[in-house]
Amino acid sequence: MNKSELIERVTGRLGDQKASSIAVDALVTEIQNAVTMGDKVNISGFGVFEKRDRAPRVGRNPRTGEPIEVQQTSVPVFRPGQTFKTLVASGKTPRGAQAQTSRSQAGRAQPARSSRTQTTRAQTSSRAQSSRAQSSRAQSSYARSRGAQSSYARQGASQRQSARARTR
Repeated sequence: MNKSELIERVTGRLGDQKASSIAVDALVTEIQNAVTMGDKVNISGFGVFEKRDRAPRVGRNPRTGEPIEVQQTSVPVFRPGQTFKTLVASGKTPRGAQAQTSRSQAGRAQPARSSRTQTTRAQTSSRAQSSRAQSSRAQSSYARSRGAQSSYARQGASQRQSARARTR
């Protein structure tokens, strides 16, 4: 989910896209400002946003292996709350959020989605399987050229033998 999709979901609850956009922008801006100033932002049930300081250290250049001094820096950190962790682990959405979303969208037309997001799980699964099959075929042709028999080739041979046995 990106920012525009979040605004669409909030619009489903509030009913006004302009107000939803302002609300999401205000929330993000206030969290950023507070963390920049060094304050903790604690949202009960969701998590804590905070600023952490990293000490200076000696790192290594990955190309040359030379030591490099890395300066002290500050980074934003998010720690999820226990309720959020539990929801993610269970894989279920909160009852209130699901009911409100379905009620608010009942009378509204669904927004057009990009073709990129219309890929179903079955399509994704079949694409992954076909790419795995192609890679194993490529590996088997490489193995044949090297004089070895791959697991893909052995599997095909055993299937052909069992097919011959059934036809007899």
